[in-house]
Amino acid sequence: MEPDTVTLMYPWYIWWSMIIGLFLMTFIGTWLITRRWGE
Repeated sequence: MEPDTVTLMYPWYIWWSMIIGLFLMTFIGTWLITRRWGE
């Protein structure tokens, strides 16, 4: 592998982890709120 491809692909893992983390946090947050309102 060329070093250029590694440097370009490295940031993508960080962005994807941040996006997935935010998505999961919002999903769990809304799920907890709906459960509280349901009860």
